[in-house]
Amino acid sequence: MPRITISYRREDSGVITGRIFDRLVVRYGRDAIFRDIDNVPFGVDFRTHIDQVLGASDVVVAVVGPQWAGPAGSPSRLGDTVDPVRVEIETALRKGVPLIPVLVLGAAMPAGDQLPESLKDFAYRNAVQLDAGQDFDVHMARVIRAIDGVLGLTVEVARASAGETAPAVLQLQPAKRLGVLIGGSLAAILVVAVGAGWYFGFDRQKPPPVAVATPVAAPPAPAVDPELVFWQSVENSSSAADFDEYLRKFPDGRFAGLARNRLASLQVPAPAPAPPPSPTVPVGPAGADVASPARPQAPDRLQPAPGPPVIKPAGPPQPRPRRLPEPAPTAVAAPTPVPKEALANPFDGSYTGTVTAAASVGEGGHNNCRNGGPVQMKIIRGAVIIRQARSDGEVVGYSGTVDARGSVTASHTGFDGFVFSAFGSISQNRFAGQIRRRGCYFTVDLARG
Repeated sequence: MPRITISYRREDSGVITGRIFDRLVVRYGRDAIFRDIDNVPFGVDFRTHIDQVLGASDVVVAVVGPQWAGPAGSPSRLGDTVDPVRVEIETALRKGVPLIPVLVLGAAMPAGDQLPESLKDFAYRNAVQLDAGQDFDVHMARVIRAIDGVLGLTVEVARASAGETAPAVLQLQPAKRLGVLIGGSLAAILVVAVGAGWYFGFDRQKPPPVAVATPVAAPPAPAVDPELVFWQSVENSSSAADFDEYLRKFPDGRFAGLARNRLASLQVPAPAPAPPPSPTVPVGPAGADVASPARPQAPDRLQPAPGPPVIKPAGPPQPRPRRLPEPAPTAVAAPTPVPKEALANPFDGSYTGTVTAAASVGEGGHNNCRNGGPVQMKIIRGAVIIRQARSDGEVVGYSGTVDARGSVTASHTGFDGFVFSAFGSISQNRFAGQIRRRGCYFTVDLARG
């Protein structure tokens, strides 16, 4: 079974790397693909851990995005000797492990003068472009062919490594393969010579046999990931119902955290409209006629010419109908409007501030736990949205609620299943609390604007 390792930065190309991982699992099997090298066990030197992982790898796929070397306008992260991505590429080059760069999201290969001395050979590796749009399947097939070429696998061997039922295929060493080719060529020449002698010497009347090509079965189509297809169809939607349907079908899916954040931002209720003014009904004395507004007169119509008068026979006089007094109209009381203060939450508003302290505990905190960075919290009718800007330019969003005592709880679930949390309390128009992300604990102090 081959062993393929994927090297990438989560904040640079995390989502599309998940799609690449799924396609490679379909091709080679789950146990053949290794991702997240930086999940180092506690107490272990991560350089030793990376050295052991890459030492057992047959191919390393380096996913390079637009911010692979760091955000634009800031110092390159590759200049840091303890940067995990730098250590991975250095180790692969030093050990001679085949290294395939895959350029995603419009990224380009870095030039040699942009890389440290230990990484300059990486700039000369032939890279594969991978488009995340409609051409993703075509480009991904090119990546798989490049990996097959490095591994020297046939289609049947790749299927067998993925656990599919396939006929046994004998993998020959280069020397043995050359010998088989030479022997097969000589056998073919001998067969042609014998056939020619038989044709010209014994039976010139019989036509030569016609070779019939054996049909070759087409390779099976790659498996379709229903969750990935569904997410791609709704990720740019502005309808809350689309994200609610995704969470109903995939409550623990890879994009559940992003779906909850989008759903929370789309479900912020609009302010209630003001009630319409109540109609005023005129009130007059009992029995008095209330004048109604004049109605427009219909246009004159053509009247037929008058005919001869009709003479009715005289009869007994008819009594005149009595006119009954009209009842006095009743005044309609206008509805009492509900004050806006009754619909709002006492803690609604915008709170801003920065991280006042940061601590690193456990995995993931050795390089990303830094002080500073603006933090904003908005509360609208009890719904809480917190946005934290990290020092590397990425913005992390949290959604949650605030109770009647001012206690705030919010969370964010990453694409890889990790859950980030934010909590604290509001007192005297200030919020004091903590944000916990992987192994980083941030202390925040926000003031109500």
